[in-house]
Amino acid sequence: MQTPAPLRKRFALTATVLAVIALSVGGAISVVGLSANASTAPTAASAGAPVDVAEVVQRQIIDWQSYSGRIEAVDRVEVRPLVGGTLTAVHFKDGALVKKGDVLFTIDPRPYEAEVARAEAQLAGAEARAGYTATDLA
Repeated sequence: MQTPAPLRKRFALTATVLAVIALSVGGAISVVGLSANASTAPTAASAGAPVDVAEVVQRQIIDWQSYSGRIEAVDRVEVRPLVGGTLTAVHFKDGALVKKGDVLFTIDPRPYEAEVARAEAQLAGAEARAGYTATDLA
C-alpha cells in the first residue's frame, strides 16, 4: 500500500532536518580537532596574507579639471527683422548681454526713403489732378 502525499512530504522534511543536524555536529567536531592541531604547529600559510602598503602624504590638491568641449545656451532667441534689407551697422558684440528694446542692427534706409519719396510724389500728382478737375468743373 502506498503512503499518502502529506506523509511522504513530512518524512522527507524530517529526514532532511536530521541530516543537517548530523552534518553540523560532525563539522563542529572536525573544526575543534583542526583548531587543536593548528595551535601546536604554526605554518607559513597561517602567518598572514601579504598586503600592499602606501605612505600617507599630505599635499594640496586641485579640485577642478580642464576639459575641452562645447557649451550650448539653455535658452535660444530667434532674432528676425520686421522688414528685409542690407545691414549697415551692428550695435552689439558677440556674447554681450542685451535687453528688450535695445537696437541690435541698422538696416540700410535708402530703399525705404526712396519708396516714401515715390509715394509722396504720387500723392502730389493725385492732389494736382484733383485740383485741375475741380477747376475744370467750375
